[in-house]
Amino acid sequence: MNAYINLIPYNEVDENGFKTTDERTALRFYDVIMKNGVKATLRSKHGDDIDAACGQLRARHERNSQ
Repeated sequence: MNAYINLIPYNEVDENGFKTTDERTALRFYDVIMKNGVKATLRSKHGDDIDAACGQLRARHERNSQ
């Protein structure tokens, strides 16, 4: 199978209990994938520090609309 994986860290929102993975764990997972011959990119996180990452703006908008 010819595959390429984009690893995108999860951006936390208050509305659910999911937590983001710390950088060290993400890098270990990335290393396992690469060592097994699967090409991958570990994406950088952007915007989560100001609640502007994917999903966070939507959640904030929904909170403010209620």
